[in-house]
Amino acid sequence: MATKFGPPPNDSKVDINDPRWRKWFYDIWAASGTGILPAVASPPTTAPTNIPPNSVACVIDTTNSKLWAYIGGTWKGVTLT
Repeated sequence: MATKFGPPPNDSKVDINDPRWRKWFYDIWAASGTGILPAVASPPTTAPTNIPPNSVACVIDTTNSKLWAYIGGTWKGVTLT
């Protein structure tokens, strides 16, 4: 049974540090069982904050077709084909 969730916050850019965005992503995962990552137009440059334990911050760079994960204090990317 799917859980209802509303639209994403629309008053700011996608920000994985924004608790409203984080809640929206978690609600989607709970409802659909499918992970949805924030999309950005360039490689990430800022360190994420408030990441829950045993979690990794990830974004998709749609310009360069890369998946980025913040691991061990640095962003690490892999090209998607």
